[in-house]
Amino acid sequence: MDAGYIVPFEDLPGSEGLIDNFRPYLANQSQIFDGKIYTLPYSLTTFGIVINKDLFAKAGLTEADYPKTWDQVRECAKKITEACNGTAYGFGLSSTLWTVTSYSECASGRCQYPDAYGKRRSAV
Repeated sequence: MDAGYIVPFEDLPGSEGLIDNFRPYLANQSQIFDGKIYTLPYSLTTFGIVINKDLFAKAGLTEADYPKTWDQVRECAKKITEACNGTAYGFGLSSTLWTVTSYSECASGRCQYPDAYGKRRSAV
């Protein structure tokens, strides 16, 4: 950057609309350096949790109980596991290393980063 071989997106004509499309996904020290945008995200991962409504109902949980935090995931998983007496578990991951690593990183809070607006973001 200091050598002038690359220029920030803000200096390119017509870049405003492109930057606005990506702004929620920009992170300091990943795309933003010294307050200027030099790259755009090229790989985004979206995590989600699949909810088995039948298992939730068996554990006495309703849609209002769907978890929004990792602590709530743990609470719901415990109730489901106990209600199923070993026939089902309240939480499971695929056995791929990528999935296990990604979830453990995000659950630990390491996936949080400050976005372009300074807000901390996380997978959950």
